[in-house]
Amino acid sequence: MRKNVVLSQPQVTVDYTFRVPSDIETICRAFAKKNFFCQRHREVLQSIGQFGLKQDHNLRLDSTELGDLGGALEYLRDNYPDTELAQVGGNSAIAALRGHYLGVRDRDPSIPIVKYGGLHPASLEEFKAKQKTLAPAFHNVLEEVFDRALCVEIPEKPMTVALEGQCKIIIAYGKGRTINYLQDGDFSGYLKRLTPLISRNDDGKVLFAFPSVLHPIELGAELLDQIQKMLGENTRFFFGCSTFRDGATLNFDRTQQVWDSMLKRAHILSMNETELGDLHTVVVGKGTYQDKPLAYKLLELPTDAIKVCHGADGSLMDPGPDPGRIINADAFANKPADFLEESLRFATDGATYGIASPLGHDATEASVRIFSKTVPNRNSERFKAAFLNVLESMPPGLIAVHTPVVARSMSALTGVGARFDGLLATFLMRS
Repeated sequence: MRKNVVLSQPQVTVDYTFRVPSDIETICRAFAKKNFFCQRHREVLQSIGQFGLKQDHNLRLDSTELGDLGGALEYLRDNYPDTELAQVGGNSAIAALRGHYLGVRDRDPSIPIVKYGGLHPASLEEFKAKQKTLAPAFHNVLEEVFDRALCVEIPEKPMTVALEGQCKIIIAYGKGRTINYLQDGDFSGYLKRLTPLISRNDDGKVLFAFPSVLHPIELGAELLDQIQKMLGENTRFFFGCSTFRDGATLNFDRTQQVWDSMLKRAHILSMNETELGDLHTVVVGKGTYQDKPLAYKLLELPTDAIKVCHGADGSLMDPGPDPGRIINADAFANKPADFLEESLRFATDGATYGIASPLGHDATEASVRIFSKTVPNRNSERFKAAFLNVLESMPPGLIAVHTPVVARSMSALTGVGARFDGLLATFLMRS
């Protein structure tokens, strides 16, 4: 049977979360006292230690602070045993793992081959080595999804350490996440690594999935050019958006640059409610915010891509004028509207399943179907408020899915957007 390929790129981290709701202030005071991190970050830690953690914080470290992050990790392991949750992180890696689990039982042979192909940092290698003893079955999954033959190995150690209570403080070390590491003059050497996988499935389509925007932006555009030049007409691009904001402020120039360089070239474009609003303000409003429902803003984005907006209350798809140039499933050819609605519903419900159950992150295609079928209640009224400003009617041609109503457990929300993107890409690329 013809198989499509979903190749998620380009970066991965290792994330360590410590569930310490009663001790965050004590830990922050200890970090500051030990002179971990730069003065600017210590001031934030001292403030949290004195006044408490009232909102989420994200401290981005530079290359001189990796040793301090290691010291902080050692301190937490020594003083707060049994509170650590270690996970593979980064939107690309989360999406690849989530998509891979759909097909592990091969119930549906139309599920595409899902792989990660990009940077393979030393922090991932260390994490994989630990799993070989701690969780051999998971180690086998990691070896299959994060195939070294498709990756460029680098000595960097991108990772995060998070303290979680009612709010979170995330301390992130970012070196080793940008696509310049994939270059050797140009991207041709890296792309040659991918050709054996693609040639083995040359009767299908290859979806290059970028669940977050590529950085540096200029190199991202160059990578897209070379993919199309070297790997042929069957290549397609999926983009998940990243925030266009600096703090709470929309960066107009960068948003326009990201749109022109990458997003308008997407065949499938996925974004959350804030990202859609910001894109519409910059691209359609030319810098002016327009007060209209998100459903209409989705329609007005000037691209032929399959456009999807997702949020806590549901998801919305504009299939565009010709979804058949992207989708090649037999089920789509027979009933295109049903296929797209089912794909969007399964992506929405599969992401929600990861919130509703600790087992939902690893659900197979059959389990997602069962969860979706047995949902008793959906957020219909909240969906109308989020996407239609309550009173507006749904424009024709859009496909809507209301999220299931579930009880949210702490720790479940991290990476939910990336999980949605991984599911969406995998279900849409069924063959």
